[in-house]
Amino acid sequence: MSLIKKIPLLSETTDQTISIELGGNPYILRVLWNERYGYFSLSINTADDEPILTNIKMVKNYDLTSRFKDIRLPYGWMYFIQEKGKNARPIYSDIGVNCNLYYYEPDAEEAVTQVFEIVSEPQIGSIWDSGMSSYDGGDSVWDQ
Repeated sequence: MSLIKKIPLLSETTDQTISIELGGNPYILRVLWNERYGYFSLSINTADDEPILTNIKMVKNYDLTSRFKDIRLPYGWMYFIQEKGKNARPIYSDIGVNCNLYYYEPDAEEAVTQVFEIVSEPQIGSIWDSGMSSYDGGDSVWDQ
């Protein structure tokens, strides 16, 4: 069964640190408000306070962590969700009220199924297929 966990953020706080367990491992999350440019950023550290990700911009309704390839990261995905409100982008007073950080962790069976579904389908014109259905018998140096 998949797990969705709401990460507790304090409202109207410019710098907060949270010790939390994600995917069975302890982490330290730091959420900062960038006053100059008007956005929140997220840092993820190990329990020993060793940086894994530092100050990535928290874009609303977007997967924040899957583009990074570090085996120390939590197994699931983190999303900064704007639940309600009319602001086009989250503002300082939205954190912990209208905007929250969520962690989604699929169960092992679901994750394996998703990978097999992606890999097993033919991907025409991608790195999985050159797009050539047969050898053209060309006469260049490369064909000999």
